[in-house]
This record gives sequence, C-alpha cells and structure tokens, in this order.
Amino acid sequence: MTYRLNPEIAKIQSPVRIRWNGISGRDSGHCLSIGTPETWEFDNGNDAAAAVFDRHFNVISYRAENDTVVIEVFEFVESA
Repeated sequence: MTYRLNPEIAKIQSPVRIRWNGISGRDSGHCLSIGTPETWEFDNGNDAAAAVFDRHFNVISYRAENDTVVIEVFEFVESA
C-alpha cells in the first residue's frame, strides 16, 4: 500500500524537508522507535505533497529552518 502526506502541504512555496525520526505508533504520545531516521528533500510543498511513501505518516510539527520548511512526522500504526 502507498500513502501521501496531507494535501495542504502543497501550499508551501519554500523548499520542504520531511523528517521521520524512526518512531511509529497510534499517536505522538504512544510511539516506539522502530527504525533508522530518514529525511526527504523537496523543491517545494507541491513536490512533497505529490511524493508517494510506503508508510502512513502523520505530521508532528512544522517549522522554518533557514529557507526550508521542516516537517517532522511519525509513522501511524493502529496496533502500537
């Protein structure tokens, strides 16, 4: 199965960096570290919103880092 990020991310005009910290769970308060952190770079939010992932990611936070919008995510899983 494949997944995409929230479509609202397409509105971001700056470069976008998606960071998965290796954490999975049913919400940000009930998570376990299950993998090696990964980072994906995109030219803008439209490219990030069009990207296809093999995990279901939920956004933890958005923040500006220099000229880039950094989006922290965790992997959503029902049973964690």
